[in-house]
Formats: sequence, structure tokens, C-alpha cells
Amino acid sequence: MTITTSVVTKSLAVSILGISIPLTLSQSNFGSAFAGFVGGATAATVVSKSTDSRKKNKKEEISTLVQPTTLELEDKPIDISTLIEPSTSKEQLNLATLLGQQGISVIESRRPQAKDEVLDPIAVYLGKRYSLVEKLQRKIKASIAHQKDFTFNLKGKSQQEIQSCTQYCNMLDRASLLAKYHYDKRKKIIRGSVQRRGDIINFLNGGWFERAVLHSVKEKFADADEIEFLVNPQLKFANGDRFELDIICLAKNQLFWIECKTGNNYNDCLPKYCSHGKKLGVPKENAFLVGLGLSDRDAEKWTKLWSITVVNPEGLMETI
Repeated sequence: MTITTSVVTKSLAVSILGISIPLTLSQSNFGSAFAGFVGGATAATVVSKSTDSRKKNKKEEISTLVQPTTLELEDKPIDISTLIEPSTSKEQLNLATLLGQQGISVIESRRPQAKDEVLDPIAVYLGKRYSLVEKLQRKIKASIAHQKDFTFNLKGKSQQEIQSCTQYCNMLDRASLLAKYHYDKRKKIIRGSVQRRGDIINFLNGGWFERAVLHSVKEKFADADEIEFLVNPQLKFANGDRFELDIICLAKNQLFWIECKTGNNYNDCLPKYCSHGKKLGVPKENAFLVGLGLSDRDAEKWTKLWSITVVNPEGLMETI
């Protein structure tokens, strides 16, 4: 590392034993050099004058010159914290800071991606009309599991169901999430197959639901002055435990945690989520397990039994 600095040089006329001797010394060596000159002398006087030079016969002039010099220092890492003055202003509390105060570090989380613009509208549509397209969506999931095409008969369905299902498939097809798609209007039959790509399969298998819930929560807190989300954060606790959550939200000075589930088996996940909530330090009223297609009765029953608030999507919007 090379640092350029400035060293002050003084030009002096020194009187020693009646003899005037001109000196030019760097400031860093001035003390030792001057001591050498006057080591055996009985008196030495150095006077700096800026007034009338006629007041004394002996005079000393001091002129200051600034000369650049280069110092070669050893190349070592610099601790930047030693270069920053402590801030006296109150820093805004964010999610990472809040979790850090509890000994929890965020390893990583899902960041916004370009494909969100394609997938999010489909997720929101499916979330809002799920009751109308639920049977079709189950057919699509089954076809993914068995790696086969799907067929769905709309005969006898209401006009609202037909419109919702065909529009949903059109959205999937236009977004290239389907490898093939055809709707026979005369027979009212939908035929299609899903692209065999990992992120597309994950989206249709249930990833869409998490996106739909996140969108709803953002709408719910739209009037909040400050809001921050962590999506799919991987957390590490002080004891070394690690696990991934769905959504953590900081809004209205409160911490919210939301897990999304599309399956039917809740018995295995309820104890696990309650343990996570305890480690996070999130109160029960701010910790939510959102179940797709979950009945109000089951949600109420499990909420009473476990230390987490169990809701369906409609219940989440009413409770949060």
C-alpha cells in the first residue's frame, strides 16, 4: 500500500557561540539535529519573527515549505469499522437486525426475479378463483406426478367454471408453462401437458400458493408506512439449527411469520411449526399456518390446540 503525505520543512538561521549557521531540516528530524548542534553550547536561542527586523541585530527567519513525500507501508487489510465514527442517530430497525438480536442469522432468501412478472399474475388469478378451478388443478398435479398428459371434462359445469378453467389454461399456455394445450369447445374437454422443467413443476405443485398469499399480505399492509419481507429465508440459530421458512414480514412495528400448505396432512407439520415459532419468538397471534382448502372448523380446532394460528386464505385476511 502506498500513501502520499506531506512533511513540513523549516529553514532556520541559528545562532551558536555568535556564529550564524543556516539549517534546512525536515520536521521529523529537526529535534535530533538541533540537539547535536547545541550539545556543548552554553546557550542557544531560536526566535521566530514576523514584525520589524530592525529591533534586533541577530535575527532568525522561519519559512514553512510543504514538500510531498511518499511513505511505503506494509500491505495489510484495514478494519473499516475503525474508520467510521459511531452514529448518534437512531437506525431504522429491519428484519435482519431484529432477527440478529435474537441470535438468528439470515443465510439467504429468495430475491425478486424476472420470471416473477410471468408467474405472479397466474398465482394471483389461481388464488382468487381456486374454488372454481380446484378440480382442474388437481388433475394437473396428478399429471405431473404420473408424468402424463391431463384431460378435464367441463361438460355439466357452470358457465363461471368453464370460463375460469379455460382462462386459467390459456394463461398457462401463453406463459409457456404447458408443453401442449387444446380446448375442444364442442365436447367441452381440456387436454394438455405440463413442461418438464423443475421451477415450472414446483410452481404448479404448490409454489403458486405461496406467491398468492404473499400478494394478499402485501395488499393487506398497503397502507403501512414501512414494510419488509423475507421470502423463503434460510435461517441459522445460535445453537447451529437451520431451517427454511416461507414468509417473514415486518409491518407496523410487528413481526409476522406465515407458512403456506397445500397438502392435506397437517399432523406432521403442526408440532414442527410450533417449535419454529418458539425459536423465532413470534407470538401466536402473529404466527400463521395457511392451509389451502382448509375448513373453518378444522382451522379453529387446531388453533385452540397448538401454539400457532391456523387459517385458510380467507381467514388470514380477516385475522392478520
